[in-house]
Amino acid sequence: RYVRMWAAMGYVVIAPDAMTSSSSRHRDPAGLFTIESDLDYWSKNLIYTSTTVGSSAYSTKSKSVLEDPIKYKDLYEKVFRERAALLGVILDRLPVFIKKRGVFLAGTSEGAMTVARYNDRRHGKMINGRIISAFSVEYC
Repeated sequence: RYVRMWAAMGYVVIAPDAMTSSSSRHRDPAGLFTIESDLDYWSKNLIYTSTTVGSSAYSTKSKSVLEDPIKYKDLYEKVFRERAALLGVILDRLPVFIKKRGVFLAGTSEGAMTVARYNDRRHGKMINGRIISAFSVEYC
């Protein structure tokens, strides 16, 4: 919802799809919508038509995490490394004028974990700020 709001306000928004580009988990994308598409703003999922499958697919149910905390710590770290690598590639490939003006990173849930923990060594000069939503800072 944030992405749609920011884009409507005129901001350039880049939203990498880690669920369709990952080698360890996957979801089927819904496809592109047009201005004529009937979309409910509060829909639970406008992006995907399937559940997540693959070795890194998970649901963070507290009972499961409590039963095997090491497994979930390792899983979160694997997901973070994969998403941080993708973010690095995107930042590397931005046009020079955007790199000079800088960017704000934003993320929700796993994206927030990535934004919060992303190392500034390579891209710190261009990161003007971070917007973090729905991240409980577990295992950091």
